[in-house]
Amino acid sequence: LQVFTKNSNRWEAPPLTGEDAVNYKTALSKSSIRSVIAHDSYLINLCATDPVILEKSRKALIDEIRRCRMLGIGMLNFHPGAHMGAGEEAGIALIVESLDIVHRETRGAAVLSVVETTAGQGSVLGHRFEQIAAIIAGVKDRDRMGVCIDTCHIFAGGYDIRDAAAYERVMGEFGDIVGFDRL
Repeated sequence: LQVFTKNSNRWEAPPLTGEDAVNYKTALSKSSIRSVIAHDSYLINLCATDPVILEKSRKALIDEIRRCRMLGIGMLNFHPGAHMGAGEEAGIALIVESLDIVHRETRGAAVLSVVETTAGQGSVLGHRFEQIAAIIAGVKDRDRMGVCIDTCHIFAGGYDIRDAAAYERVMGEFGDIVGFDRL
């Protein structure tokens, strides 16, 4: 199950209370759901060129990880961001820097940062497996990194997965470039 721990189109949200966490965990324990991943806010851009947006993005992702930790959710899915004309290399460097800051501020949180593949509209990064691999390779705490393959996104980004043979080729490419241990 994928959930949002707060409104996905707002920067801030009221803090979770202990009662919120207990209610969530109780409801989850009574359900047949065994795997939960949270998705971060759609506003977050870890390679924003505007320093105000970059700072808000970093703080928001820190908050998202803390919310996951409180709820006992072990994975947080996030979009890497859009470089806004700064270029792929600069964008990836800023994403790596942002993740290092976020991981440092959430040290001890047993929450995996799961980078989601994207369709690559405009200057959005994460639409090539090489970009995902470069982000992970640059992050200091790689043990906290995972990958979510959004099949709609990768198809829109140019990976042909229309039939079994094409799917196998693309998944082989993913395995070679990123590694299934991250999936």
